[in-house]
Amino acid sequence: MMSEHPVFDPELNRKILVDHIYIIASGTITKQARNFLIEKLDASQRRFIIFMDREELLDLAVDAGMAVPRMN
Repeated sequence: MMSEHPVFDPELNRKILVDHIYIIASGTITKQARNFLIEKLDASQRRFIIFMDREELLDLAVDAGMAVPRMN
């Protein structure tokens, strides 16, 4: 996985490992999927994993005053 490879941080001028992972989905992230991803991504115990699914994205849009399209 890409999270296991260092990335260049221009502010520190060196390579670092990613410590935050955002998983954003346009649908619903099931509890089983979350648990699977946490198990796979958090094996090293050094990452914060943030999940955002459709409902959370829509809530953020409403809170920010954005127009949310109507679903059929």
